[in-house]
Amino acid sequence: MKRALVFSVLFSGLCATTINIPSDYTTIQEGIDASVDGDTVLIAEGTYYENL
Repeated sequence: MKRALVFSVLFSGLCATTINIPSDYTTIQEGIDASVDGDTVLIAEGTYYENL
């Protein structure tokens, strides 16, 4: 059981993705919509005209 927990924790970090705004998606909302649990949405400095 301990071994399964260790593997689960290790592999969950390997699947995490960093989504860059505006490189990967043009809007913050698109980046949020594309993200899953564990992902990071990194937003570049700037002014974004949108409703979240």
